[in-house]
Amino acid sequence: MHESTANSMSSANSLRTERSLQVAETFSQDQAPAAHRRLEAGGVRGRLVLEF
Repeated sequence: MHESTANSMSSANSLRTERSLQVAETFSQDQAPAAHRRLEAGGVRGRLVLEF
């Protein structure tokens, strides 16, 4: 790898911040329609997770 490329990548990595993923609610696969309705209704803070 070229030195300037390595320096650019190092600079980019130092600008990254840690972020955590927030799960709002977990649904089983048979609850998928309810999860979809919840998402359409709005106001969900975090991710809705479907478990299979």
